[in-house]
Amino acid sequence: MSLTLILLPIRETASGGYSHEVLQVRGSRELMARIGDLPAFPVRHDFTCYVARLNEGEDEECTGYGDAQTDVYGAPLKYVLAYELQTTSIPGPVGAFVAALPGDTHVVLYWS
Repeated sequence: MSLTLILLPIRETASGGYSHEVLQVRGSRELMARIGDLPAFPVRHDFTCYVARLNEGEDEECTGYGDAQTDVYGAPLKYVLAYELQTTSIPGPVGAFVAALPGDTHVVLYWS
């Protein structure tokens, strides 16, 4: 089993944060380790995205748009600042997307 990383850039509104982008990072174990070592902070309780677990605890879990607080392992979601991610040399289109983000953008690390 391999570890997958999805980046979820947070857009802020008065009622909470959300992400409509789902960016799957493809890269080496070394890249994943560099990203995993970045300073990370807890995600606000009112964060929604397209990889939320909708029927947690049932036999067949599914994902979709909704409130997200934990990853598939049950670990609380955390975010890093975009400028920190920009130092990790993420390859391809995802790297280009991350490079174009304002440095103070919060980006959730969703491990699965």
